[in-house]
Amino acid sequence: MSTTRSRVVAASASALILVAAGCGGAAEDTAEPTAGSPTETTAWEPEYVDGKLQPLPDGFPDRAINIVIADEASSAEGIQANHIQQAAEALSPVPIEIEARTDFTGIPTWEAIEYMNNDPDGKEGYMMVAFAGVGSLADIVATPVEDATGLTLDDLQEVITNENTAWYVSQCKEVGWEPTMESMVQYTKDHPGEVRFMAQNGIGGSDLGFYSYMDALGAGELDIIPVGGGLEKTAAAAACEGDVTVATAETTMPHVQAGRLDVLMVSGDERFKDLPEVPTAADLGIEGGLVSSKQFVAAADAPPQHVQWLFELMSKIAEDPAYVEKREAFPGTQVFVRDPAETDQNNRDTLKVIEQVINELGLKAE
Repeated sequence: MSTTRSRVVAASASALILVAAGCGGAAEDTAEPTAGSPTETTAWEPEYVDGKLQPLPDGFPDRAINIVIADEASSAEGIQANHIQQAAEALSPVPIEIEARTDFTGIPTWEAIEYMNNDPDGKEGYMMVAFAGVGSLADIVATPVEDATGLTLDDLQEVITNENTAWYVSQCKEVGWEPTMESMVQYTKDHPGEVRFMAQNGIGGSDLGFYSYMDALGAGELDIIPVGGGLEKTAAAAACEGDVTVATAETTMPHVQAGRLDVLMVSGDERFKDLPEVPTAADLGIEGGLVSSKQFVAAADAPPQHVQWLFELMSKIAEDPAYVEKREAFPGTQVFVRDPAETDQNNRDTLKVIEQVINELGLKAE
């Protein structure tokens, strides 16, 4: 994906045009799930001894399970994986290890899945890849996922969805307008192309949400500067190398607490107790929209019963009070459990919404 600047232009209240080399493409088929996706349920009944989930009759797992993060260990996904690792100590008969990879640079999550699919341990179910629902699904629409990796939505073997996370729109402390969405939007109208938006390389899920918010509020032209993931985006805005960005709590709140970023709005319809004065999307009249979910997927060839075992472990972790407390300490994070079949169907439904949003906003490659 090119890292040259691009522009989002509000052609009207219902059309935004993203101009960026390498963006664009058609979505994959969103028909009913194919055989093997989601994982079929077997007759296995979970067994616990001294609080630990016991291996399957075939011996799985008999060694460590690896969570692959296609990002820095300190990223939002890396922090969540660390919390999972801690909770698993009391629940899993084998260790959970974390492999943070920054060498996947094109379509990172999908490259990580391709890596897992080709790894012998991955094929046996000893790997899971962290999958950010909206962002990774948007890749299917906006980037050549199938050409680059040979993968489509039908190749995903979902393990679990275990939380939703709010997006935060934040800005540098040194901008030339008041720290409100209304002021920022008005500035884009009065100074077209001057507001620098720190974006993900490619169309990230949070970026897609941001473009839809700006469209709903009738914003003007933005200067889009692709700088990387959540860590890079928030760091750039906090250093005032850019003006505005959007990311999750894990990467935004440290800069807010250090006095380097102002939060302008949060996604959803519920204000956070730690940010009681910050309006929600609903407060600003933005209805519906995309919700960021965090998932884990297994290799396409991983045995269904092994995936079922992974779901059992991950769902028990999601019920652990200490784990929930750590996760929900990030404002806007909601821990819950969606099983493989539900996750698969939700992904297909979400992809349809992503296609609709992109089409309505007029996002296209030029």
